[in-house]
Amino acid sequence: MIIRKIERVTENRKRTLKATIVWEQASFNPDTYYFSVDEKYGELLGNPADAFLCGAILPAFIHGEERVKIDEEVCPQLVDNLHEAIYWIAAWYPEYRREIPIQIEASLKSSADRIPGSALFYSGGVDAAFSLAHNRDSIPIDHPASVSRLILIHGFDIGGKRVEKENPASEEAFLIAKEQAMIAADEYGADLITLTTNIRHLDDRSGIWGHVYVGGAISACAHALSGCGDLFYISAEGANVPASGHFPHFGTHPVLDHCFSSYAVNIKHYLANYDSRLKRVSALKGHKVLLKSLRVCFNPPKEMPNCQKCEKCVRTRLQLELLGLINDSNTLKKCVTEQELSAVAITSDVGLAMYEEIYQMMLSINHPLVRSVKTKIENYKVYKKWKAGKTWKRRAAAFINSILK
Repeated sequence: MIIRKIERVTENRKRTLKATIVWEQASFNPDTYYFSVDEKYGELLGNPADAFLCGAILPAFIHGEERVKIDEEVCPQLVDNLHEAIYWIAAWYPEYRREIPIQIEASLKSSADRIPGSALFYSGGVDAAFSLAHNRDSIPIDHPASVSRLILIHGFDIGGKRVEKENPASEEAFLIAKEQAMIAADEYGADLITLTTNIRHLDDRSGIWGHVYVGGAISACAHALSGCGDLFYISAEGANVPASGHFPHFGTHPVLDHCFSSYAVNIKHYLANYDSRLKRVSALKGHKVLLKSLRVCFNPPKEMPNCQKCEKCVRTRLQLELLGLINDSNTLKKCVTEQELSAVAITSDVGLAMYEEIYQMMLSINHPLVRSVKTKIENYKVYKKWKAGKTWKRRAAAFINSILK
């Protein structure tokens, strides 16, 4: 992979970092990638080489590129850290186990001065809202680690797929997300910075995005906006650590996120020790504005921040109901019905941990949906065994196939 033609441009009242990325081994066409902000925030844009290298290294690694070459000055600390990030991804996913050289054609040097200040990537969901609330509750407002800017990204959960490029529905959904985020920013005296990028298009597959790439892509946005400060918070996902003690492997992770840091930009995986989603939601009791402006949905309908029907919407509504907070939300409907619950499915171990927590609380109060939640948990566990080939049908099929061979 070659990253070239890196430039800063001003057009259509936007300040933009651009680069052309050329694949050498993978059969993808060269394309232009960018990070863009409103012109008034142009002075916050940082070193583009650090941003594009951080955003491109994991897709290059996953797709078998033999090197990543870049001809601009890059922070040597970032280069060292990216090799560590590759090490962890290769350790988690042995099918990718190899090395990928980073070739710097220009000099290696500290590419920017540290600028005191802190920013939080803010989607409007429960984890981001909890991070903002906790930061305000625990850190004095005049401390450098106190969040002074919220960053909302257009091009990840909204507009992140190539097929969504220039989709009017995507644009409308982002404007609604921005409105909700602005409510939180105004309440807590923070600037809201909206960053538009297509860096996810380097590999927009959902599985790779979640399990490998998301942390590197978010961190690339931090480098693109290094003028915001030297500390960037990525909210940890509020799910219980399994009984095994092994934190689930994910693209944003306590041991991985800091590996995308440079001298000037420190990436912090924030508040992983608060590993209960119900406790995170409960912590919002004293932050009514955050409850009123929650946005948890990836595919909201027109002019609405949440669809109310997807798994994330249904799960969050259940959590708010159990904690007596559902009436404090302006963006999520009241109590979940049996029909709504039956229409969604658990799709991940993180989701399983959250539903198990919901089940225990429902059981303690004899909630009318407790059996439905228990069935949902059992169905997911059966699915996991089936997928791993541990059900008797899968074992029998494997045995028959071995004989036929």
